[in-house]
Amino acid sequence: MARINQRLNGLNPLSYLGFDAVEPTDFIKKERDPLTSDFNNFYLGTWWLNTVTNSLFYLAALENGSATWVSASSKSGLIETLTGNEGGAVPPTAGNINLVGDGSTIDIAGNPGTSTLTMSAIDPNIISSLTGDTGGPINPDDTGNINLIGSGGISIAGNPGTSTLTISQTTPTQNTYNTQSGSATPAAGVLTINGANGLSTTGSGNTVTIIATGDISSSYITSPATGTAIPAAGVITFTAGANTTISAAGSSITVNNTGGGGGGPTYSTGTFTPSFTTMGGAVYSTQFGNYVQIGSIVFIHLLIEASSIPGGANIIIQGFPFAINASKMTRPCTMNAILNNAITPAVGVFKYSTMWLTTTSGTIWTLSGSTIPQSSTSTVNTNGMGGIISVSASGFYFI
Repeated sequence: MARINQRLNGLNPLSYLGFDAVEPTDFIKKERDPLTSDFNNFYLGTWWLNTVTNSLFYLAALENGSATWVSASSKSGLIETLTGNEGGAVPPTAGNINLVGDGSTIDIAGNPGTSTLTMSAIDPNIISSLTGDTGGPINPDDTGNINLIGSGGISIAGNPGTSTLTISQTTPTQNTYNTQSGSATPAAGVLTINGANGLSTTGSGNTVTIIATGDISSSYITSPATGTAIPAAGVITFTAGANTTISAAGSSITVNNTGGGGGGPTYSTGTFTPSFTTMGGAVYSTQFGNYVQIGSIVFIHLLIEASSIPGGANIIIQGFPFAINASKMTRPCTMNAILNNAITPAVGVFKYSTMWLTTTSGTIWTLSGSTIPQSSTSTVNTNGMGGIISVSASGFYFI
């Protein structure tokens, strides 16, 4: 049985004679805390003071050779209250403070064996992290918030009143792509790139590759055959010889004779766009012309197709590459033209076959015919025609 210091209670019958008289409890001072092995020569109720930390202990039990010392002082770090986001500090009740979840979104489970409280989210709709394309998951900050910030032409606006995030594009998206002939607009966000004239296209990832399906000229032979030229980095250079100059514009290269030394005649090639001058309401489906100039002679070929032709208008063509020099020949132009009318003519109206182009000034040409009902000197007009009119012509003239 644990020894009881009778001086604490004065129960000894002889205490009045001085045996085990009532006295204060023993008070021990040491520079450490008591241990369970501190039981010899100690009575229950003895006080122990750690003089270094000023911690006070009380001997509460002596059993089986082991002492039970109970701390009787307040130490730094002991929890006296808990404070939440609101409501003030909460003190213990019977030495305990309950941490309780709301039961619908937060649950708190206690494990006395490990002195652990585990807090879990019940609602699966609560966002615990956000993950982007790269960089891993992002957890909320101390306020439970995750910032979404736009960049690279994207802005994000938040509306707390409606719990809404609106993502907007601050830089306009390219919606039209211009080419050398016309423009293309994506459909449903897709722009199709097709190859033509010996070219094909393939796509992979963010790359479109243009491939030549046929042979592309890699060398050029001169005529007369005096040598071969091979492009360097995709470029072939024309060099002027003695008494010549070379110029380039658009799709044309022009070689000019500067005189002296018996240089050759001027030579150039190119394209032009013919049209009908007196048919402002015409709707064209084809306008094509090309030419070869050698000295003062120009060889040309053209094709024009148009509809919505006004009746009674003379068929006059313009847009030729050089002005005619009518003084060099009796008929300014030696040229055959075929005129086709897509609609079968009414009775008494004939399709025209062989035509000539004549002019008196500049690059404007009037179509005259020799087929019935036109005489060799009369101009051709659009009376009785409808639908599509097609004019194909080739020949030469002097400049």
